[in-house]
Amino acid sequence: QNYYENGMILGMDYQNFNNLFISFSASYGLRRYPQAVTDADFSLYNNRNILNINLLMQIPILPRLDFNFLASYDNDRDLDSDENNTRSSIFSAEIQYQF
Repeated sequence: QNYYENGMILGMDYQNFNNLFISFSASYGLRRYPQAVTDADFSLYNNRNILNINLLMQIPILPRLDFNFLASYDNDRDLDSDENNTRSSIFSAEIQYQF
């Protein structure tokens, strides 16, 4: 189904020579399906507002030991039906030792 989307994207990356890395991105989009049939209660082609936030970090603790962190949040709001809203969050953290 054809759609158009208007929105904003914000991003920032930082890295230094001490193995520190931070990446952040956020986007908010207004996705519209002008030709979609809206009769069905469940449709993949309903108008949506979509928020997505991602954070990735690598933080040095010791010269060979790093802390890694990942966080992702996605909120997909269906404007035509309350039944089709989706929200997901993913988090991950690890300690990495380098030989």
